[in-house]
Amino acid sequence: MRRLAFRSTVWLLVALALGFVASQAAANDSALARLAAGLQPGELAPLDAGLPEGFQRYHDFLRACSIDPDTWNDSAHWDANRRQVFMYGDRGSRPVFIAYSEDRHAWQHLSAEGPPPFAHVYGGVALDPERGHYYKISAGRSQRTLHRYSIAEDRWELATRSFPGPGGGWEHTDPIEWHDALDQLIYLREGQVYGLREGRWVEHGQAAVDGYHSSAQYNRVRDEMLFIGGNKSRNKVSLLDANGHVRDLGDAPFVFGIMNESLTYDPQTGNYLVLRAGRVRELWELDPDRDEWRKAADWSGQRWPFDRYGGIVPVPIDDHGVVLWLNQAGPLLHRHQSVFGQERSAASPPASAEPRAAFLQVSASQSAPAPERRSKLYDIAETLEPGEFRRVETRLPDGVPDMARMNNTQWHDPEKRGTFGVGWTDRHIFDPETGRLFNILMRDNSVRSVTWLEPDLTWAGVVAPPGLDYDGGERRPYNRLMDGGDGYLYFSPSEPRRSDIGRLVRAPYTDPTAWEEVGLGAGQSNAHAVGDHSTVWHPDIEKFVLYTLGSASYDLIPGDGIEAHTMGQVRVWGHGDRAWTYPRNHPDYRGPEGRTQSSGYGGTTLYNPIRREVLIYGGMTQYGGNHRRGAEATATIDREGRFQRHGPSGQAYVAGGSRLTYHPKTGDYILLQNNARQMYIGDPPRGKPWRLMYNWQQVDFAERPFDRYENWHRVTPLPGTDVLIWSDLRRGIILQRLPAGD
Repeated sequence: MRRLAFRSTVWLLVALALGFVASQAAANDSALARLAAGLQPGELAPLDAGLPEGFQRYHDFLRACSIDPDTWNDSAHWDANRRQVFMYGDRGSRPVFIAYSEDRHAWQHLSAEGPPPFAHVYGGVALDPERGHYYKISAGRSQRTLHRYSIAEDRWELATRSFPGPGGGWEHTDPIEWHDALDQLIYLREGQVYGLREGRWVEHGQAAVDGYHSSAQYNRVRDEMLFIGGNKSRNKVSLLDANGHVRDLGDAPFVFGIMNESLTYDPQTGNYLVLRAGRVRELWELDPDRDEWRKAADWSGQRWPFDRYGGIVPVPIDDHGVVLWLNQAGPLLHRHQSVFGQERSAASPPASAEPRAAFLQVSASQSAPAPERRSKLYDIAETLEPGEFRRVETRLPDGVPDMARMNNTQWHDPEKRGTFGVGWTDRHIFDPETGRLFNILMRDNSVRSVTWLEPDLTWAGVVAPPGLDYDGGERRPYNRLMDGGDGYLYFSPSEPRRSDIGRLVRAPYTDPTAWEEVGLGAGQSNAHAVGDHSTVWHPDIEKFVLYTLGSASYDLIPGDGIEAHTMGQVRVWGHGDRAWTYPRNHPDYRGPEGRTQSSGYGGTTLYNPIRREVLIYGGMTQYGGNHRRGAEATATIDREGRFQRHGPSGQAYVAGGSRLTYHPKTGDYILLQNNARQMYIGDPPRGKPWRLMYNWQQVDFAERPFDRYENWHRVTPLPGTDVLIWSDLRRGIILQRLPAGD
C-alpha cells in the first residue's frame, strides 16, 4: 500500500511538471511572448489584442462605463500564475475592471459590482497572486472599506472595515499593494507602513513618504516595495524590504504626484522607473543599490508615444522582461534600456528579425497620435526685437468682418447685434500642445461661446456648447477660465445658489465642443452670485485656487488700518478632495487662514511657474466695506501650499481696468493699468516695488500698441519665450517682446 501511494505521488508530480512545461511552452509561443521577444532594448510596439464584440478600439473599451477611468492611477498588475493583466479604473460615475489574457490574446470586462465609485483609483488596488484575490480600498465621504475580488469566481466581497492609522481625510488617496515576500497587503497612511495578513494589521515602521497621493510598487525582482512622492512628501522615497524593514532613500530629483507621474520597475534589472507625463515629459530610472537617479528619456521636442488624454498605467511583466504601458491610444509594450548599463542575462531577448520603434518614437505598425502643433506665433516671436509690439494678421471665419465682431457674443450671427463678451478678464489660455489660444465670451444673458486661434492663425469657435449653455447670472468672464494641467480647459461658472460656487466644468483642448461637470461647491453662502470670483490651477500642490468676495472685518487699529483688515476668501480643492478648504498658513504669517486684505470682487489669481506660486491680487473697493487700499493688497500660495499676505503693493488691481501677467524668463510680475495707460514691472511678494515700464498717457491712440478700448485686453506669456500674447478688442493679436534687462 505504501509503495502504491508513493507511485501515485510520483505520477502526480510528473503530471504537474508536464503540465507546467506545457503551460510554459504555450506561454512562450503566445502573441505577447513573440512581441516581447522581438523588442530590442529601448524599443516599443503596440499590443494589438482582441476586444469584446461591439468595440473596435481599446479607447472605447476602456471608457465603456465612464470618462477617463485610468487617470490619477499608476497601479495595474500582471498575474504570472493566471497569465493575465488586471486594471481597475474609476472616474466617479461607474468603475471599470478589465483584464488581458495572454492565452486568448484578448481583453474582457470583469465585474466591478462591489467597491463604490469614487473620483479616481489613485494607488488603491493590489493583487494577491497566490490566492487569486484583487483588492480595492474605498473611503471618500464614508468609512474606509476594503473589498476583495475573487478572480476564479468573478465576484466581489467585503474584506474588512477595520483600518489602522488616523481617519478624517485623504484616506481615499493612500496606496495599497501586495508584498509577495511578506505575504501581506501593505497600506501606507500618514507615513506609517502597515501590513494585513489573516485579518490582523501589523506595523512595519515609519517612512518619509506620507501616503497622500503617493505611489507604491512591489518589485518581484528585488522582493521589496518602493514608496514615492505625494502632496505631503513630494520627492521622498522609501523602501520596505523582504524582512519587513523600512528605510528611506535620498530625495528624487523631481516632484512625484499621482496625477502626472507613474511608478513601475524594469523586470530585467530590478531598477525603478518613473514616467513623467505632465508639461515635463521624461523617464527616470532609480538604481536603489546606488541610491542614484538618472534620466533615461526626454521627449522635449520629440513625438510623445502616448495619448495626451487619460492616464498612463504601467504593468511590469516579469516573465517576458518588459513593461506594458496602458494608455487610451492603445497598450504599448516596452523593453527598457537601462542608463546604468545593467541587464540580467535571463531576460535578454533574442535578436529582432526586423527593426522596431525606439521608446522615443511610435512603432510604424501603430497609428501615430496627432503630432504636437507649433503655433505660427512662435515664428513671428523669433523675429521681434526687444521691446517691440507687433500686430499679428489672423484669418477670421466667413461672415465675421473684423476682430471687434469676433469678440462679440453674436460673432457667429451677423443678423444679431450682441455685445462685447471679453470684458473684465485677463484670461486667454494658450495650449502649447494643440497650439491653440482660447477665449470665453459671455455677458449677462447673452449666448456663451468659446473661440480659439488655431496654430495656422485662423479663428474658430463653438456657440453654446453643452455644459456651458446653463442658466446663470454670468455678468462677465472675469478671471475664471484656466488650464487644469491635464489636457483640459476649465471654467468656474456662477451659480444660482451661492454655496455652489466652486463647481467646475471642463472640456479637452482638442474638442472644446462639450463640457463636463467636475468638482463641488465651496459652501460659501455669502459669495457673490454674478461670477466675479477668480480661479486658477496650482500644479505644484495639484489643487485649484478659488478667490471669492467675503465679509469685511473693519479697521481695529489707528492709522491706515489695512494690517487688520480682512475681507476676501481663498480656498483650495483638488480632484478627489471632499471639500474646498482654506490653505494652511506660511510659518512667517500669523493672520487668518485664507483671508485677504482685498475684496475678492473682480480680483485675480495668477499661477507663476517661475516663482511656483499663485498670486492673489485685488478686487473692487466700492462694495461690501472693502478697505480703500484693499485693491492694492496681494497674497500668495507657495509651492508647498502655504498662504501668506503681503500687504498693499502700491498699485491697485481691479478686473475692469487692470491686466496682470508675469515675465516668462525672470518671474517678475507685469501689470497694465488701462485707465492710466501705463505698464509696470515688479515683484511685490518679495518686496520689489512696481517700476514704470511704459507710459502712453501723452501718446496718440494711433501710436499706442493697443486700441483705445484698453480695458478689453487679455494677456498670457508665449511658453518658452520672453514674449507676451495680447488680445486686443479691435486690433486682435499683438505680440510683445519684453525689453532686454527687464
